[in-house]
Amino acid sequence: MSWQPTAIVAAPAARPLRHWSHAQLERALRAVERACHDWGARWQLAARATAAVNACDDAETADSPDRAWTRGHLLHLSAGVADATVALQALLFGPDKGPSNPPIAQELAAEALADLLRGLGQLGAGLGADGRSSAGAPAQADARRWSGAVRIRLELARDGHATTWHLQCSDALAAKLCGAPQLRAAAPRPALEQLADAIALQPLQFKVCLDATTLTLGTLQSLQLGDVLPLSHRLDVPLHVVGPDAPAGAPVFCAAYLGSRDHHRAVELVPAASATHSIES
Repeated sequence: MSWQPTAIVAAPAARPLRHWSHAQLERALRAVERACHDWGARWQLAARATAAVNACDDAETADSPDRAWTRGHLLHLSAGVADATVALQALLFGPDKGPSNPPIAQELAAEALADLLRGLGQLGAGLGADGRSSAGAPAQADARRWSGAVRIRLELARDGHATTWHLQCSDALAAKLCGAPQLRAAAPRPALEQLADAIALQPLQFKVCLDATTLTLGTLQSLQLGDVLPLSHRLDVPLHVVGPDAPAGAPVFCAAYLGSRDHHRAVELVPAASATHSIES
């Protein structure tokens, strides 16, 4: 019988489950809108971000296997580099001259596309690169529910001619744009210790009680300062030690004899006379 080694595959890193609210999507839309406006002003194009949805909810632009994408920093544009360049040529120099423009026009359109990706990529400044995507297309996991990825509709226009693209933001970029709360590291926990040591300094209270004494209402009304009130508790019977909130009839912890020490009243604790002894009501 031969032994075959077993390959151990590391479990994938845990990812937060995120589905952005309308207000959070609007916040992301405004951030992309500002970047598009600045880019459009540089290239004399009208560039707008008009809608933002969770990528898993975008039925309008359901992805097909042969769709081409242009990849940027933590984002993807729903057009291949060649198609995007041709579309920008048509906007910059007119649709009749799009593919047939001279090399300088193609270079300008390519630079405009690169400038757009740089401007949008600045939205993810400080975030690490997304290693889950292939060279062109977004990660398949971004289309699943709770992925946190966001898709934003971009509309570019000039002189009555227009084109529409969709910008897909990875979950990391979407979290920054939508204003996801930052996860804080848990505070360090104190070192564990033995239970007896942990509760050793916990303050406790107890009561030292006499037996209950019964008075008539007439005797109570005739009491005056200086009167001596005999109690029913005998001198040879120990006092009762109970908890701070013990009601009448509560079990007694132990017994105690009254004395003094260091100019204070003190009690000597002794075993209770009976396990069933309780305070008389």
